[in-house]
Formats: sequence, C-alpha cells, structure tokens
Amino acid sequence: GDDKNQLLLYKLVTETLPQYTNLGKTSKLTYYYLADGIRTEFVGKPAELEKLKLDMEKTIDKIQSRDFTATPSSRICANCSFRDICEFRV
Repeated sequence: GDDKNQLLLYKLVTETLPQYTNLGKTSKLTYYYLADGIRTEFVGKPAELEKLKLDMEKTIDKIQSRDFTATPSSRICANCSFRDICEFRV
C-alpha cells in the first residue's frame, strides 16, 4: 500500500541520490503500527522498487502535463477537504 511505498521511496532516495549514498545500502525497512504495537520489517524487492519508479514517473508526467482530472470515489471523497464544494464528489 501507500505506507509501504513511502518506505520504499526513502530506500530509493538514500541509495540513489549522491548526498545520501555514503550511508550505504538499506538493510531493512520497518513500519510501526502504533495503535497495535506491531512492527513489520521488509527490505523491498527489486520488482517493487521498479514498479514504484514507474508509478512515480507516471505521476510526474501527469503533473507536468497539468492533468488534474478528478478521480472521485466514495473512499477518496469521504476524506477530501473539498467534498462540500466539489462538483465531482460521490
């Protein structure tokens, strides 16, 4: 999910950008579920990292093309700050 992608993004940054490569390879990523006290550790498979890169490139392309087409759904609209004024809300 998005939480895992956030940690994978940190891994990509620290292993790719020159100002962070001196830190070495990431040995593990740890996600803490504070409400439950559960900790999940993973490293990030090459396929996951590649998919994240492709998804990021698509997002960057959409931003650069100024493609801000609404993508309403009950889950998204329920948490949106603009739900009371949006013509696309569900």
